[in-house]
Amino acid sequence: MPDQLTEKLNAHEFDQLLNELIKQEWVVYAKPPFTDPENLLNYLGRYTHKIAISNHRILACDEESVTFKWRDYADHNKEKIMKLKPEEFIRRFLSHVLPDGFMRIRSFGFLANACKANKIPALQEQLKYVPTDRTEQKDIATRLLELTGKDITRCPYCLQGTLKRIGKIPSKFSNTVFDTS
Repeated sequence: MPDQLTEKLNAHEFDQLLNELIKQEWVVYAKPPFTDPENLLNYLGRYTHKIAISNHRILACDEESVTFKWRDYADHNKEKIMKLKPEEFIRRFLSHVLPDGFMRIRSFGFLANACKANKIPALQEQLKYVPTDRTEQKDIATRLLELTGKDITRCPYCLQGTLKRIGKIPSKFSNTVFDTS
């Protein structure tokens, strides 16, 4: 649309239009977030730190369509496949390209990966947010029991005995040691 608009207006007319738009009182409609600040921060970090699409996600490309994988975070993080006309794919891709003079925020401010985890408590304090009890550390067996209803510490044969780690098994393939204790 901006290209069509600038083709019809000369530079002076375009400047006049911008001046009129600047004089307008703009009202921003913003909904409250759908989730807590920690999840919102993770979402923003994920969205702002990557290029629009990496090559390994493009599955097929020809004159008729571009087929690629995408992750639907709203549908339990499922990976899905989308097929678009090349023009639509390029339009969507270019909507993620920053104009000249703009900088990605990947290494700036509280969203920088280097300091994101350290900044969460300060942000929570400033927002007067008290996190739920998700910070309670539970071992993997307890978490799996809660999530799946299966007790991985039970003997899979008699379902009565309790499995216990008794040692470490060194790997033949690397310096990795598998902890069995």
